[in-house]
Amino acid sequence: MIDILMSANAETVDYQFCQIFKTLGIRNQKNYYRINPSLRKASSEMDDASERNIEKLIQAGLSYVDENKEMLDQLVRKLIYNKI
Repeated sequence: MIDILMSANAETVDYQFCQIFKTLGIRNQKNYYRINPSLRKASSEMDDASERNIEKLIQAGLSYVDENKEMLDQLVRKLIYNKI
């Protein structure tokens, strides 16, 4: 039940931000990025700090980066270009 409630909250915020960004000009609509990697085989339990689960979390993160390299590179370029 907790997983459903937590997921619903995140999905609602994502939906709201998508709607907000749709009201902006076409140039700014592309400035919303949602980084929401899957945990894959790792446990989502907040208190599971076992070495095995930490390794699974690391692998899930590395897989996400490999699968989304182009989007992440684009985001980094935008952040560097717009730094103050």
